Formats: sequence, structure tokens, C-alpha cells
Amino acid sequence: PGEDHTPGEGKLSFHTDTAPDQFDGDIDGGKTTLESPIFDLSDAVDPTLVFWGWHVALDFTAAGGPASLDTGDLVVFVSNNGGETYEEMGRVSENTTDWTRYAYRIKDTIEPSSRTRFRFVIADETDVGNVEAGVDDLEIVDLLGACIPEPEPEPEPEPEPEEDGGCG
Repeated sequence: PGEDHTPGEGKLSFHTDTAPDQFDGDIDGGKTTLESPIFDLSDAVDPTLVFWGWHVALDFTAAGGPASLDTGDLVVFVSNNGGETYEEMGRVSENTTDWTRYAYRIKDTIEPSSRTRFRFVIADETDVGNVEAGVDDLEIVDLLGACIPEPEPEPEPEPEPEEDGGCG
């Protein structure tokens, strides 16, 4: 889908293929891992990981033409301990021919910390398929504290009538 997603002069994306033909960088029998730096999200309100990516996992030997592979997803992981352990937060399995926007709410997987890190992994467990992917324009989007609506105050309870009906 082109060198990268970034408009203008930027040409810095991460992908499994640097060849002009999209299918020249197949990773048969291997895997590729991309790790982010550590982000301090300890003060984040409701952060979301947003990135642009593309993904191809096709079997060109299938009868009737290329068919999607059951393996070869681009798997997105998140860690809140600097990468000591990771939790899966999503996977890209559809084949895309263009840069596509993906967004994952971080708190759906882990509690963000001062040592939040992301990992992207793609593996090709076959020799017949073509598995490749690209990632670009990664950002973390968060709400500003001032944008979060204050909860509605609880209504004042109605006073209980006195036992003599209040006419005492």
C-alpha cells in the first residue's frame, strides 16, 4: 500500500517488506516482532492505542486462486511492567490493500502504568502462504481530565413525615 501512511515527506514505517513488490518479503517459517519504547501512562485517564497498519496472509497455492490463511495474524500486545509480561489486546486478521486505522482501548486489557509498552508480532507458520504486515503512525490518544463530565449529584431524599402527620 505504499511506503508509509504519513502524509507529506515522512517515510518511516515498520513493515516486513522493503522490496518494491508487496509479496517479496514473505516471512515463511519465521516471525517478526516490533516493540515500542516505554510510555508513562500513569496519569492517563482513558488511553487508546491508535495506529495505521496493513496485513496480508494469503495462500497462493489454493485451488481457485488466493485464499486467506487461518494463521498469520498481526497480533498486538500491551505490557504495564516494561515488557516483562504481555497481554494480547487485539489482532488484525483481515487482508488489507490499504493503510487501515486500528484503535484499542488500553484499559480493556491492562491498567496503564509508568512502564506501558506495546508489541506487534506476525508469524508465518506455513511455507505455502504469503504473510506480511506494516505499522505506521502509532499514537496514544487520551481524554483530558477537564473533558470528563462530572457525575450527576444524588438527589436529596424527601423528608420523612413525622409520626403525627406533621400537624403536631
